[in-house]
Amino acid sequence: MRPAPTTVKPAVVDVTEPASPLVAKISVIADLEEGSQVVFSPGPGTVAAAIKVGATEEAVQFFAGNPMVKKGEAKFEVENGTPQHYCLSANGDTFARVIAFPKLGVQLWNTFTNKETRVVPLDATRGTPELLGLARTSRWWCCGTSGISRTLK
Repeated sequence: MRPAPTTVKPAVVDVTEPASPLVAKISVIADLEEGSQVVFSPGPGTVAAAIKVGATEEAVQFFAGNPMVKKGEAKFEVENGTPQHYCLSANGDTFARVIAFPKLGVQLWNTFTNKETRVVPLDATRGTPELLGLARTSRWWCCGTSGISRTLK
């Protein structure tokens, strides 16, 4: 059994003042809680997901726009035994995560409707999956996993 996670408070730093001549301006996108992870869409849009993992659930907040505003929130059970790397599609409309229950798969979540789109099954005999990326071209979804790649229709 894993020990409970500990909380470490980072030193307070003013992140709005650029410390480099290469950075003209820094904007805070939203007030995120401690321990949050932020995932941005790889496309040209301004979409992000802020993830806070607790002992039993993952709270995900979806942000979009310029300036970014909160568009929705979802809660998921923590998946044990599966490394979590979250991905957003290029246009930010789909959030992807690996799930282990009831069957191993990639859960696709619509960030605008805040509902599950579908679960794409993965073959557990091919190893432990690790989500590496998500892209959309026409009607094809592509996702990578450790050692294998899978095309999702």
